Amino acid sequence: MGPRSGGLLAALVLGSAQVDLPIDLRQMFRVAGLSHALAASGFHLSILLGTTLAIAKLLPKALRLPLAVLALLSFLILAGVQPSVVRAVLMASTALLIHEGGERSRPFGVLLLTLLLMLLINPSWARSIGFQLSAAATAGLLISAPTFQQALASRFPTWLAWLASALAVPLAALLWTLPLQLLHFGSTPLYALLANLLAAPLLVPLTLSAMALALLCLLLPGSLAMAILPWISWPVQQLALLLIGLVHWISLWPGAQLLTGHPQPWLVLLLALALVPWLMIGLRQWRPWAGLVLMFCLLVQAFVQLSDGLLVVHQYGRHWLLARHRGRAALISTHGDDLSCRQARKLSEAFGHGRLDWVMVTDPVASQATTCWQQLAHTVVAEHQGLMPLLPGQRLASSGLAIRPLDDSGQVLQLQVGRHRWRLLATTQAFWRWRDQQRSALTSRLPGSKAAAVKGTWLGFMPSPSQRGWLKRYKAGRLWIRDGASGSVTMLGATL
Repeated sequence: MGPRSGGLLAALVLGSAQVDLPIDLRQMFRVAGLSHALAASGFHLSILLGTTLAIAKLLPKALRLPLAVLALLSFLILAGVQPSVVRAVLMASTALLIHEGGERSRPFGVLLLTLLLMLLINPSWARSIGFQLSAAATAGLLISAPTFQQALASRFPTWLAWLASALAVPLAALLWTLPLQLLHFGSTPLYALLANLLAAPLLVPLTLSAMALALLCLLLPGSLAMAILPWISWPVQQLALLLIGLVHWISLWPGAQLLTGHPQPWLVLLLALALVPWLMIGLRQWRPWAGLVLMFCLLVQAFVQLSDGLLVVHQYGRHWLLARHRGRAALISTHGDDLSCRQARKLSEAFGHGRLDWVMVTDPVASQATTCWQQLAHTVVAEHQGLMPLLPGQRLASSGLAIRPLDDSGQVLQLQVGRHRWRLLATTQAFWRWRDQQRSALTSRLPGSKAAAVKGTWLGFMPSPSQRGWLKRYKAGRLWIRDGASGSVTMLGATL
């Protein structure tokens, strides 16, 4: 069915961790607040198990449990041992066994027992984002969803009673996972509630159809499958394209993704504690105090986002410098390929910037990522796009952010962030030219005159001892030096 509709159906069966989905498709579902639909989890298992048990009612009672166990094992084998899958299978198995034994289970107790068992088996799962999101969302569904449903049902007319249940489930999952989304992604989808409401009628039949097609692919002989499946799968493919179109439309709505930047862990913990009285009805007396704490969290994060700063990232031999000034940002990249652009977009979004003021790419090698760079910033200066680098006397600037060359070759650059200046020396050739400039300045400088002070100097290479001596002698400020380890990741940040 192609990489988009076929990849979507495969993700509904196996989970996106097992499927090579197009990057733009993943991004659309994330912005729309539907990433959970692509991750193998309890949502998919509930559809499979619910359908299996509904069919089992038509068969002898003795077949009910074996069919349910077969469905659970099939899901586990297909989706793989992922934390969210294991959690869903263990909870479903426990609840099913208790129910078949004629007893009533306590869902939250089953959840706690399941999480404890998983961490005893594999403690490293505690660091898995999938495990954390799955646990938080499930807790929200068990604790808050019934309360939300009752509150909404009391406010809706009778003929809209179904809407209370449809809204309560995604609302509970969204609020319980909000601190984790801000911590790990620095963003949250703004229209997630409406997106889940619109997509639900398509997701259920698509998930069942995808699982049925997967079984046919596995059971039918190859030649027969190639002859039959195209005819059977055509209506499913159209339904998948309809869902993709819906998600794409939602992702284009104004402000579809609220970029907040990555808050500090202590601030996320404080936010989570402040949300608890609003999520649990028994703690409503604490809501006035919780409201004050929420306001404090918002003010602290707003102050951080509006402060000046400079961030340097080294990864895979590529380098990015993100300069931030009063809620605006600009970026410098040493490479112009598609990977560099994608990482630059992740970096800017992680710090709460959906679109940059300007981007400067110093890579002279041509690439196919022109469109990607143009979507990232309002202004792009890139030699590999046929544009000449900045010449002496020129500069690339926006409010509080500017870069200009300090020599004729354009290799020695000066970055200005607010009232602070940083020197950028990407290569040893740039260092030599800067050193020659310093020697010339020493002989031509008038008595009593002072050179413009810099906050620091960034080096794109490992300096020798003699070069370090030059840097210290001429007051290069704080030194940021590239990590020479191949494939390593280094993030350096400064608040100015």
